[in-house]
Amino acid sequence: MMERVETGRPGKKDRAELEAFFRTTITDTFRRNGIQDPSGIEDEVEHQMETFDSGEEMIIARIDGRIVGTIACGRQNRSVRDNISGELKGLPEVKGVYVHPDYQSRGIGSHLWKTMISELHERGIARACLDSGYRLSQQYWTGKIGEPDVVMKDYWGKGEDQMIWFFPIEDLYTGLHG
Repeated sequence: MMERVETGRPGKKDRAELEAFFRTTITDTFRRNGIQDPSGIEDEVEHQMETFDSGEEMIIARIDGRIVGTIACGRQNRSVRDNISGELKGLPEVKGVYVHPDYQSRGIGSHLWKTMISELHERGIARACLDSGYRLSQQYWTGKIGEPDVVMKDYWGKGEDQMIWFFPIEDLYTGLHG
């Protein structure tokens, strides 16, 4: 059963805690995915902080006042933009889905996902996208929203693919609230 999770928007006062949160979760994500690239950790932390600093939509989850999860939605990143065409280029991208290693497998990521899908639905967004280069995350998202629409083979090196999913918000919303 999920603990009492409070969700909301991060403020400027949360910047240092958020950066430490990303450093911890991204380091753990790299370790669990067998990625040996310390500079990649810092690049990803910087990328997540740019999302925060840019004012893109971000939701954080807290337990007992501590940030334990994030999800964001905004402009597509370069790996998506450079590998799709047509009307798909304008879709918002759900990104920055991270749960602190001490709080994983407690429903926090699913709670954040449901919250974001509900917000996109309320704003009248018809479709969105999501991408992932982490093998474990790719398995998670495939289980949650189906097979990826785009697979960029060896994008991150031999055997390290990047995947992109496109999904209708209404269908997901109905499935989550049906």
